[in-house]
Amino acid sequence: MSATPTERPSDRTAMLSQLESERAFELFVPGRICLMGEHSDWAGSYRRFNAALLPGMCLVSGTNQGLYAKACRHPSKLIVTSIDHTGTAVGPVEFPMEPAALIAAAESGGHFSYVAGVAYQILVRHHVSGLVIHNYHTDLPARKGLSSSAAACVLAARAFNRVYDLKLTVRGEMDLAYHGEITTPSQCGRMDQCCAFGNRPVLMTFDGDRLDCDELNLKCTIYLAIVELDGTKDTVEILQKLTKCYPIPDDDAEAGVHELLGPINTRMMKEAMKALDQEVQRCMPIGSAHSALICTSRRQKLGELMDEAQMLFDKYAMPVCPSQLTAPNLHRVLEYAPLRKFIWGAKGVGSQVQPPLPCSPKRIQMSVLTFQSPVVVQTLCGVSLSSTQSAGRRLCTTTVQIPRGHGGCYCCCGEGARYVGYASAGKCSLGVA
Repeated sequence: MSATPTERPSDRTAMLSQLESERAFELFVPGRICLMGEHSDWAGSYRRFNAALLPGMCLVSGTNQGLYAKACRHPSKLIVTSIDHTGTAVGPVEFPMEPAALIAAAESGGHFSYVAGVAYQILVRHHVSGLVIHNYHTDLPARKGLSSSAAACVLAARAFNRVYDLKLTVRGEMDLAYHGEITTPSQCGRMDQCCAFGNRPVLMTFDGDRLDCDELNLKCTIYLAIVELDGTKDTVEILQKLTKCYPIPDDDAEAGVHELLGPINTRMMKEAMKALDQEVQRCMPIGSAHSALICTSRRQKLGELMDEAQMLFDKYAMPVCPSQLTAPNLHRVLEYAPLRKFIWGAKGVGSQVQPPLPCSPKRIQMSVLTFQSPVVVQTLCGVSLSSTQSAGRRLCTTTVQIPRGHGGCYCCCGEGARYVGYASAGKCSLGVA
């Protein structure tokens, strides 16, 4: 089969005309944040080689920011355009809808390699022709540990699914997105594609090649702030050092990583699920003084678990890769006394760059903490928050300044209404939607 492996510029006007003339589908896919259990996804996959290992478990949630797109059929080509969170437009770029061209584009690691990788996986499994994807708006920051690449892969899989009525389940879209992403130079774990579930919490269990996903429906709101620490990391080095400990440890340090990602992680996740489940079962009727007290105690328990998880990560994982996991920015923020009184607990996520902070509504209500960088705010119970500035009245009453060197930006909100958080250029405001 003859095909050129290189991408070619396409005509934007022709692409937009194609979207207008064909039946176009509106799509949105959020990013994701791992709240607890990071690294246990790939660790659990090693049960294929060492049955003594425990399955991995992660508590993951979609974010309120993501990729917005329109998609329609094309007779013979994959045509893609995107606008990133800074407003920078790329494309349109077209690829022949042929296996050789798509896999070459995926393996090149170019801007649209993720979409090409998914298109290749779709093409070899289903009877499809071409596709136009116009990613016309993005408010999900790239390269911030929020899985913007996984969101792009799920977006491509969902676009093919909707346009060609492939009747894929969410799990089917996730599987194609995962195989599409690992067709590229990026070697992600299976956790990232949970963004396919939308902005809701999911418990994921990894047992060898098997993946189980349980969507959580919480009745009480848990308020989290996701903080960018404006630091750097080398994910490749971190994963190289941690995966070297598997499937069989060679020394006590590597055995400690097994303990962290196995028995310790299993215990922590069970305790977290117990706390969340007790919130669901006992916080009734909503609004009563007793239910508010129980909800507060459960949030506090989750925060305490996050503090413990961070302490154990430092104890067992940091010695294996101290150059990357010492995380000075993270620890400066977590140890900053004026911040601690506003939160129940905190921990780093992923490669120890961003900490989620469970907030106390009683103490944080109508407060804004101003650091230095952008912020993503979300809840675990599915309340939709926006990163755009609210037209509602200002609720700002308290500001805590964090000295230079403590990094990050942090915004918290109380309960009783939907809130809109906004942050840019080192300032935050809070309004009621």
